[in-house]
Amino acid sequence: MNLYDQIVKLAYELYEKSGRIEGHDLDNWLKAERIVMSNYAGKETDEAPKKGTSRKSTKKASKKQ
Repeated sequence: MNLYDQIVKLAYELYEKSGRIEGHDLDNWLKAERIVMSNYAGKETDEAPKKGTSRKSTKKASKKQ
């Protein structure tokens, strides 16, 4: 599923959870967009660590500073 489709689905879910209140479509869209993009950004960093760097070594390096 692409990002647009994920945002559409989540925005509609937010609309339903809010009791189907009309006039909040932009608010629901922007909230869904923030959620999807933050999830996507988290997956990017989790799935693609820098070459030659493990998560443990990154954590150790940040503790030393």
